[in-house]
Amino acid sequence: MTPQEFFDAMRYFGEPKIPDGVDSSVIMKVYREEIERYGPEVIQAAAEHLIKTRKHRNFPLAEECRRACVEAQNAIAERKLAEKPRKMSSDPWSMDRIRQANQMMDSTIGRLAAEEGWIIHLHDWCRENGRLPNPMEGEKVRSKGLAIKAERDRIDAMPGANMRIVKAVGSAMQRKREKLGKMAFATVA
Repeated sequence: MTPQEFFDAMRYFGEPKIPDGVDSSVIMKVYREEIERYGPEVIQAAAEHLIKTRKHRNFPLAEECRRACVEAQNAIAERKLAEKPRKMSSDPWSMDRIRQANQMMDSTIGRLAAEEGWIIHLHDWCRENGRLPNPMEGEKVRSKGLAIKAERDRIDAMPGANMRIVKAVGSAMQRKREKLGKMAFATVA
């Protein structure tokens, strides 16, 4: 689907409201800039999603169109990752497995894990299993990752003789969380 076909489909909601004295081509340019960076498959999925789920009967805002495209792009990427045949090394520490897990972090669950601080645990799970967790597995991974994070935070707060070692390990984990977090938000506009 092209951007123009997308706009035509959005007319299902009525014509866009253009204030008096404003050139309609300027407004359409804003819409076009928001969605033309996406491919036809993403634009098609975004249009279908808006038509099926939008509750308002007025032309959607440019931000709604962009958000629908981002969500469609994420859903398509996750579906393709899940469908991809797995011909990976059986060694969970192989470079292929690590690279694959890195790619999986650029997903909805990867962004959630980055925001909540359990992305290292998610990355380890993906590296070991060669795929993203399903929703039930994802909740278990999240619970375990948050428990590990809470324990790590508790240890970091303890006074003691080994604080230099604890702080060094904590700093290394923070750097890894930040690196994986950047991977999780790699394609978000």
